Amino acid sequence: MPQRLVFLEMTTPAWFTAEPQSAPDALSGVARPADTVWAQGGLALILRTDGDRIAVSEPVPGTRLPGRCAERHIQRDRTFCLGLDALGAGSIDEARIWWAHLEQWLQLQSLADETGLWPDAHALDHGHAGEWQRAAQRLADELGFGEEYRRAHAGLPSWITNPTTRVAKDDGTPINGRAPCPRGCEKTRGRRRRRILWGECERRAAIARLVAMELHRRRALDRYWKSEQGQPCCGTMINCPLRPAGQPPRQWMKSDLRIQ
Repeated sequence: MPQRLVFLEMTTPAWFTAEPQSAPDALSGVARPADTVWAQGGLALILRTDGDRIAVSEPVPGTRLPGRCAERHIQRDRTFCLGLDALGAGSIDEARIWWAHLEQWLQLQSLADETGLWPDAHALDHGHAGEWQRAAQRLADELGFGEEYRRAHAGLPSWITNPTTRVAKDDGTPINGRAPCPRGCEKTRGRRRRRILWGECERRAAIARLVAMELHRRRALDRYWKSEQGQPCCGTMINCPLRPAGQPPRQWMKSDLRIQ
């Protein structure tokens, strides 16, 4: 058995029951994480190494979870997406953290199964859009605009995404320095206050990068969903762009969630 799987086997949590080894390159078992629809009946899983990462899936994808669903973070290869920074269980400590990440993923998966929604706070956009989102959120937090960026990302009106305010080129270079500051910033001159010009903003270089990052994120997400057109929709998520118009989301039957 690969060393990474050995570390995972050595740190198996109480909610995962390992089964007798059926293959030399895999770790199989049944997950029963608390506060999930699988807490009693369990969910069969199989773990394998894939380069530096651990690939986890159902032994037969599509048995009790959708075989593939971007909105439920089940990838094209039918493995679970545990995040851009998912650890590879290269040590005992990493293995313990890996199990904790999987437990949280299963709890979110259970919530998605019951509600048709995946919490935005626990997800990145699909494909390369997720990388842009993470970079933009980090920069926004550094600038003190973290909540403003979250609102923009959620599709709420924002100066960050206002199409009529051009403040940056695609590469993040600031432009239109004589335009008013897009955030509506003001300064006092004598007894009067006036909006500062974009060219006067001390942080305009960083803000321009943020605006450009968000633009690239939206473009990348559009490209992702265009690449997914024609793929079947599992029908379980409320906001899935692949679900046919007018078709309500369906819930998986309880008998499909439990090992018989």
